[in-house]
Amino acid sequence: MSLRDSISGTSLRSLMGARLTRRSMLVRAGALGAGMALAAPLLAACGGDDDDDAPTATSAPAAPTATTGGAAEPTATTGGAAEPTATTGSVAQATPTIAPPPPTPTPGGATAEVGGTWRLVLGQEPDTLDAHKTGAYVSGVVHRYIGDTLIHKSPQGEILPALAESYEVTEDGLTWTFILKDGIKFHDGAVCDANAVKACYDRALDPEIKSAVTIGQLGPIESITALDDKTIEFKHTTSNAVFFDNMAHPVCSVLNAEAAAAAGDAYGRNPVLTGPWKFVSWEAGVEIVMERNPDYAWSPQYAGHEGPPYIQDLIIKIFPETATAVTALEAGEVDQIEINQADIQRIKDTGKYETIEFFRPGATFMEFNVSRPPFDDINIRKAFNHIFDREAILDAALEGYGRLLYSVLPQSIWGWWPGSVDYAYKMDHDKALEYFAASGWTKEGDKIVKDGQQFKCTFTTISGNQAQSNGSQVIQAQLRSFGIEMEIKTTDFTTVISDLKAGNYEVSYIGYAYASPDIVFIWFHSSNIGTGLTLSQNNSPELDALIDESRSNPDLDRRLELYMEIQKWITDNAIHVPLYEASTTYGLQPRIAGHLVHPDGHLHLLDAYITDL
Repeated sequence: MSLRDSISGTSLRSLMGARLTRRSMLVRAGALGAGMALAAPLLAACGGDDDDDAPTATSAPAAPTATTGGAAEPTATTGGAAEPTATTGSVAQATPTIAPPPPTPTPGGATAEVGGTWRLVLGQEPDTLDAHKTGAYVSGVVHRYIGDTLIHKSPQGEILPALAESYEVTEDGLTWTFILKDGIKFHDGAVCDANAVKACYDRALDPEIKSAVTIGQLGPIESITALDDKTIEFKHTTSNAVFFDNMAHPVCSVLNAEAAAAAGDAYGRNPVLTGPWKFVSWEAGVEIVMERNPDYAWSPQYAGHEGPPYIQDLIIKIFPETATAVTALEAGEVDQIEINQADIQRIKDTGKYETIEFFRPGATFMEFNVSRPPFDDINIRKAFNHIFDREAILDAALEGYGRLLYSVLPQSIWGWWPGSVDYAYKMDHDKALEYFAASGWTKEGDKIVKDGQQFKCTFTTISGNQAQSNGSQVIQAQLRSFGIEMEIKTTDFTTVISDLKAGNYEVSYIGYAYASPDIVFIWFHSSNIGTGLTLSQNNSPELDALIDESRSNPDLDRRLELYMEIQKWITDNAIHVPLYEASTTYGLQPRIAGHLVHPDGHLHLLDAYITDL
């Protein structure tokens, strides 16, 4: 018997509980209550529901072992993606423009008016605005404004309708069916119906596209079918417990596949989607311009008003140097920045700006390329983990605006393992020397040497990132003091990501911003080597099996155990050196109202308006 109910603020246990049933998955908004939050990616340090016992560590990392030659050769896979199919989408006839939304009363007596420009700063330029070919956080920020997904995560963490008005899932968790809203159109006027949605995701599954992240978000797809103009069906080969959460990610934004095919490689510089703002232009290294979509009539359920946004133009300024962004804010040239840690208190003390502080879900670490020397040797990787005074690195990089990272998952993500605090490697130079000795390296004078040659390596970092610049200097100094010479190689973000994907590095200063424990698939599964973000090049069937089960097992408690096992495996194999979780502080000109920080860290602007028009 077929059931359809509108998506509500669905809780984690109802989404991914002990049994994946229609009753637990198809819940009306009134049944759960309008304010129930999705727990998974938003819980703080406690790591789970009150009735879930947190896993604890049972032993310390293993002692030095003989080198076995490192990880297997990395091989990229396509995940069994279906071949792309032709679309039947058509161009829409001209329709009347939707009128501006009526003024919205505010607590202070002001009203929201349409107009104005909001200028926000990104410290890195997107690699591309093709949602299927990027995994960059900055690209995701842009897609939050120009794109829509079938479902959205609200600023309160609820999963709510967006392009879809309802959905259903079979009891076995294999088949998901979404019913689209009426009248959805792409920015170029083309109809966005079920056939267009199918064409979008067929494109993401096409091996020729080499999808960076979207292919993984879709999971083990067997087929995608447009059942009629409004109904799109996803069939999986195995149960996909993370599908619902993943479909709210900006890399799953519904793009116009016909426009993408016509534009070819140029599509990433001229994207066509369905969001509240339209892409206008991108001047490399300078700015990305977006304008209000006057036809926007499919606001997500959490929006405070129906119809188009209030702000007329959004301009994203590209300022790689954080000091330049602060100067521009103080000069009135921009409206929104992430404040460099060194300037936070000074900006606050002026009293001129609104500041918002929060922990964006994410992590920063030193990641090893385990496919090539010297870090294909597990003993070398473990030795490095025992060298560093991580508190000193944290203080230098973030100046107190952050906390230590103990695992691949931060404390702000559901699934974080509290036992990782005790299980993590500690600074112990004697232990580090033991691991070096196990692979033939010894301390001679003030140097770590083997066959008369000092241990040397290259550290890849991103230009314009002040935290990385400060942190890398301390890392270099600590290694030099221990007897290791490390060269710091600094290049632009796009080049760094390209090199890391290709495995053209030794150790990197890298991290992610992501609000779900499924980041372990994106960052560590071998199917993402080369095209995705398994930058370590680690190829382990054992780890892949743990990750695969964490995505397919519908039992919430078992998934929590699996995330613990995954974090323990990554620690035991020393794939990285955990560094820190960074606190983010936004600085805003005080001429905006109605804005909120989204769980993934971007500023939600759909209901925002300029107050000095």
